[in-house]
Amino acid sequence: RIIESLCMLARADAGQYQIHIERMDLCPVITDVAEQLKLVAEPKNISVSIEKTENTFIQGDELLIRMLLLNLADNAMKYTPANGAIKASLSKNNGCVRIVVEDNGIGISPEDIPHIFDRFYRPNKAGTTNEAGSGLGLSICQWIVKAHHGTITVESELQKGSVFIVILPAC
Repeated sequence: RIIESLCMLARADAGQYQIHIERMDLCPVITDVAEQLKLVAEPKNISVSIEKTENTFIQGDELLIRMLLLNLADNAMKYTPANGAIKASLSKNNGCVRIVVEDNGIGISPEDIPHIFDRFYRPNKAGTTNEAGSGLGLSICQWIVKAHHGTITVESELQKGSVFIVILPAC
């Protein structure tokens, strides 16, 4: 998986990654990802909820958008303790689609936030989980969002959780 991620980023850096843009509805994609997340969350007794607005269309590559959502969902699972909660929402406002993935997990320290989208960056602090990872997931998320002319931001507080917000142009 690490090699695949590195190859994807290398092709993207070289302008050689083929993005297949088409009009797509995000509703079924985020619903499918949330259903997959519920299955993974069940053993840890993590509740997964989703709020969505119908007819949230973008010009996008469905495979990449699905990868973006799966990476954000995977991170939420990794860093949310048992009996926690993950919320996803999808809305449309002012010509943009807003995707939010929120958890009540361990959070991200203020000094780590500026670096979380850097390749291979993994916080090495007390209170983090022992979950394995390559430090490439959020780099890939950022590349996908930029390739779709959007933005990705995070709001986080230690021991209270994180909120990832993706804004994409609607069509």
